[in-house]
Amino acid sequence: MADSKFAIDLTKRNCKCHKCKQPIEKGTIRIAKLVPNYFSDNGGEMRQYHHPICLFESFKKARATTKVIEDPGDLEGWDSISDEDKEPILKLIRAHEEFSATKKKSPTKVSKTQIKKNDSPVADQLQLKAIEAKEEAAAHVYLGDVKHKDNSFKEFRRLVAKIAETSSYLAKTELVKSFFEKGSDKDKFKGDLHVWVKLLLPGVVKRIYNLQSKQLIKIFSRIFKTKESEMLTDLEQGDVAETIAKFFEDSNNVTPSKKAILTIQDVDQFLQSLAKLTKEDDQFAALFALTEKCTSNDLKMTIRLIKGDLRMTAGAKHILDALHKDAHEAFNSSRQINTVLDKIVQLREAGNPNGALEVEASLMTPVQPMLAQACKSVDMAFDKCPNGMYSEIKYDGERVQLHKKGSQFKYYSRLVLFF
Repeated sequence: MADSKFAIDLTKRNCKCHKCKQPIEKGTIRIAKLVPNYFSDNGGEMRQYHHPICLFESFKKARATTKVIEDPGDLEGWDSISDEDKEPILKLIRAHEEFSATKKKSPTKVSKTQIKKNDSPVADQLQLKAIEAKEEAAAHVYLGDVKHKDNSFKEFRRLVAKIAETSSYLAKTELVKSFFEKGSDKDKFKGDLHVWVKLLLPGVVKRIYNLQSKQLIKIFSRIFKTKESEMLTDLEQGDVAETIAKFFEDSNNVTPSKKAILTIQDVDQFLQSLAKLTKEDDQFAALFALTEKCTSNDLKMTIRLIKGDLRMTAGAKHILDALHKDAHEAFNSSRQINTVLDKIVQLREAGNPNGALEVEASLMTPVQPMLAQACKSVDMAFDKCPNGMYSEIKYDGERVQLHKKGSQFKYYSRLVLFF
């Protein structure tokens, strides 16, 4: 699946808007939301086309965790449309940014007396977060020699670039498979598989950084001591990572490192720390410290990781299929990426890399629900189900997944997001 969740182009033939159900006329701008294609055996994606204004209207009701268009870089195909067609889209992006800013409310403060009560929901939630923190710390024990070339961030960048340059689905998967088997020295992979996969799939192993594109521009204009307005103008080209890398190379305040020294573990630790910061000054300090260690390409790739878009047009299926033929299916059924990777490592160490991969669902970890997908016609539904089907009335409502362990509760949305 592509890293970008949206695509923009000129309508080649009349189609209907997914939201308002009205026609999108040929020759006008349309925006597609890229969603999983549940009708394809090979996964992939399908496009739900919208009038631009209809899509941005839907963003107003979206949850905080829902992906929206924050800058032109979130739109696949942005460079292929004219400047005249770009202008109304830029206005919609700015209007939504203003709407989001007025919508935000300050978080409710929790008093110390509330926290001390063991029977309060707040105390239970804090206890649960403490347990999650311990589990997270345990999951961050890095494996193998962190200084080995297979763990260098430069190798990570090189593999991402190769994947991006490769158009074929099978070729992308074969490229990843070859690296994870032979490594950089073409003998044996000696890197930390867990960290590699975590960074290759920023949309799967989600971290919330509280940093939108314009906030990044604001912070880096301080780091580079350059005019924020000039960086914002350049940002209209559509790629915040390219903008920051460009101004990094021209900065007189901080200069790019001449040699790539970062490891994937360095970057992973940085991202883990950054996700915990909410104050701009703290984010500035963390980004400044990392920038001083980066080459221009290092910083560009780190910004892509923060944005959750490596621009390599490859998703979980491409990467996991390269590790084991059943890895993607095991992940989809359990949503436990670390457990799936542990099993794969165990099979490799036992000399049986193609052995059976079995992962069971576990309490407090969400399972992927079976989601329905609209069909364009009844005939299409029958074509997809040649052996017959069951049908039922679809009722509106909220789907929730509840996990209970003792006095601790976890609730997940239909997109298996914790809330």
